[in-house]
Amino acid sequence: MSVENLAQYFSTIEDPRCSGKVEHRLIDILVIAVCAVIACAESWDDIALYGRSKLAWLRTFLELRNGIPSHDTFRRVFMLIDPEAFEAGFATWVGTLTAGFEREEAWCTDRMIGAEALGDVGDRPPNSGCLSCRSS
Repeated sequence: MSVENLAQYFSTIEDPRCSGKVEHRLIDILVIAVCAVIACAESWDDIALYGRSKLAWLRTFLELRNGIPSHDTFRRVFMLIDPEAFEAGFATWVGTLTAGFEREEAWCTDRMIGAEALGDVGDRPPNSGCLSCRSS
């Protein structure tokens, strides 16, 4: 599975917006936001900029009838949607990406790898500042 299939995992999320005022499909907004964040977007402005810069590619699998939503639209939609439904759809999609890989856990940050390699972990509690890089 790839990003082009991401939309199907968000299809069960209810659109809480007033139908008469909707200019952008919910699926389009969610997929653009996920792609942008994977590409290191850190703000609503970054997400909208990512969408505008990748418009030709995004149109290969999204409708985008009215182009890319504004940063305010991304913000408003994410304030309104059910976060648990979004998380469930995203987790299911990510699970399809890891299918067929051996499952294991890796706990690391650059700082911890360097400190542990030098034997200088200090008084830091176990796993402090660690990032979970696991698939399950």
